[in-house]
Amino acid sequence: MGLSLKIKHSLSDRYEIRPWKLLDPSDFSSLSLDNGSVIHIKNDDLKYYFGLTQSLSDLRSETLQFVLDDLNELYSFSGCNIKGLNAITSDEISGYSLKSEHFKTYIDKVDPNLGENYFPERIKPALNERLINDLPITLEYLVGKIQIPSLDRLKKSEIYTIKPLFRAVCSGETVFDFLLGINEIILLKKGQTMSLEANVGEPLVDDTSGMSVELNVSLGSITFSVEELQNLVVGDYLDLKGMSVSRVEIKMKNRLVAIGELIYDENSRLALEINEVYL
Repeated sequence: MGLSLKIKHSLSDRYEIRPWKLLDPSDFSSLSLDNGSVIHIKNDDLKYYFGLTQSLSDLRSETLQFVLDDLNELYSFSGCNIKGLNAITSDEISGYSLKSEHFKTYIDKVDPNLGENYFPERIKPALNERLINDLPITLEYLVGKIQIPSLDRLKKSEIYTIKPLFRAVCSGETVFDFLLGINEIILLKKGQTMSLEANVGEPLVDDTSGMSVELNVSLGSITFSVEELQNLVVGDYLDLKGMSVSRVEIKMKNRLVAIGELIYDENSRLALEINEVYL
């Protein structure tokens, strides 16, 4: 069952891209660009602006070229030009709205490398680096692993040999290694367990840009009694009781750090748009 969500482009954080919209093909014609992009333009707007009385498909070649030249000057796309005006044969068209004083126009797809051709770049506020750096991360000190054929073979009082690892792990990624002492651990650079003397005094983590903070996206919570939980079966429906996909909580452990909205991106994947941040 699909959710009824807005469709927004994943480049909306970099460019001022308005939400995706389903269009009526009978109201539009298509402009083809020489970089492979297609733009849908409102027929009535074209006719009004250029004072056309006949159908767009009946334009003489010299009139059509005049229209294309004027459109190229009006839109001024960077690094590409409108090369053709075509009738739409598809039963369904859609796109992202382009800014224009005179025409309702929509681009069907936005190449990540060509976004600046069509949309103004967003001016991003400067990040508060101190607050970002103050976000807590959890390190798991992983001593090693044991191997058993199945969980039911894990027995009380049994002795198992550990395959040693001695790694500090965050979200599945190793941050640094360590040696286990009697009352403390000795910190080592990742992958340099055998060269302690050569690295004493060096920064433990040279670059934190590759590290990530894992956040949970939550619709909220529902409280059940144990009996109610036991009575649930596969295929049951639960009333969300006022919860909304347009206001989901983003948490780090139990700390609320942001509010967002569930959307679909341009590839129909479930995505999240951040609306409020509480750092």
